[in-house]
Amino acid sequence: MQAKSKIDAAQLRDKLERGAKEIEIHTDSHILPTERQIAEARALLNEYDAKIVAIHLPIIGNRATSLLDILTNPEDIIRWAIHVPLITDGICSLVVHNNNTLKEILASPISRGTSHIKFLMRTNPNLRIEVENTMQLHHPITLSDTVEVLTWAREAISSNIYWLLDTCHMYSDMYTNNQPHYPTELHALLPMTNRVHLSDCIDSGIPECNHGKVFTNKDKLHKILDHIYSINPNTKYCFEVQEEDYTSSNNYSTMCELFTNYKTKETRQCN
Repeated sequence: MQAKSKIDAAQLRDKLERGAKEIEIHTDSHILPTERQIAEARALLNEYDAKIVAIHLPIIGNRATSLLDILTNPEDIIRWAIHVPLITDGICSLVVHNNNTLKEILASPISRGTSHIKFLMRTNPNLRIEVENTMQLHHPITLSDTVEVLTWAREAISSNIYWLLDTCHMYSDMYTNNQPHYPTELHALLPMTNRVHLSDCIDSGIPECNHGKVFTNKDKLHKILDHIYSINPNTKYCFEVQEEDYTSSNNYSTMCELFTNYKTKETRQCN
């Protein structure tokens, strides 16, 4: 099971002690981690036989680094990509959001960035880019737009670009649009999915305290997991939930228990 943490020894140790074996690094600054931070993180990961599998490019306030950002300014992703082998061994994803339509992307000055990122992906076979769905309350982007963007990016840049489903953001859009059923676009996007940010939201997920919540409705959790598994059984799950204290991640532990109970139920039904 995956957890999200800053490159912070106390946060990392807490998640590792709670059983996380794969970590997504959360960043909220364009400042790269120091040699000391990297050394401390690697020592902890080695101690617990765990690894970093993703780095979420900076989220500053409500503004997450987007696919268009790295296409118009590829230096940002190149800086992080150069650091990936220092931070972790093996395959690692760099996470951005999709805040734009394909029309907006193609109308922007992206030719240099497209060439640079294509070269970056071709020469770094362990590198992945994951494009996460945003909330329509922040950016008026539909999942139909995301299907178009992902299809174009995988053809024009690299097949190692994947979708990252954020269930909290999806539920927010469903609430905002008064949509009772899962978006039909999931059937197109889930086969291109590498990982899922798994959490719930209250109503629209706004304000922030209603965002990234633990599932309190077991049936709601089982329903979305059943749906994802029916289309892409190989995707991995990162429990991206808010905590009162990120060095005491009780909500992460609750999500681990809920997910384990679901997997136990699934195993029983298969036997």
